[in-house]
Amino acid sequence: MKIFYDVFSKQEILSDAYYIEEEGEILFKAKGNIITIGNEEEEKEDTVKKSIDIVYSFELKKLSLTRTKFHEWAIWFQEHAHKYLQENNKERVAIFLTNFQLTLKKIESRFEDYTFYVGSNGNMESSLILMSYDTDLITPYFHYFKDFLYHELF
Repeated sequence: MKIFYDVFSKQEILSDAYYIEEEGEILFKAKGNIITIGNEEEEKEDTVKKSIDIVYSFELKKLSLTRTKFHEWAIWFQEHAHKYLQENNKERVAIFLTNFQLTLKKIESRFEDYTFYVGSNGNMESSLILMSYDTDLITPYFHYFKDFLYHELF
């Protein structure tokens, strides 16, 4: 099994136990599922909780971002991403920079449709994980910046 980590925060944020596909030039898309946590057999409803498997498994922290805070993160991320790629994968710099701007425009146009997460330490100096629902409005999909993940085999 592959466990994926964010290159900036070093936090576990995904594994190949989930369905993952490439989404454009700079993103991976992972399919999540709604799960029930707790004992479904008990009659007490307060012991049963719904979550999304990826959020639960990796203890992702949900962020409440305003557009302003998102823009601040995007500036930070572009600077650090550019530096990281210059040092580690130069041939991806131009591809990332061009597609990052396009991705930002897409996110901004549907900002209210996204929920933002980071790794379990809650550090925003990392890659944001974006979650949106499929057209069925039930299936959650998580979007990861693929150039800023590394994996270990277990």
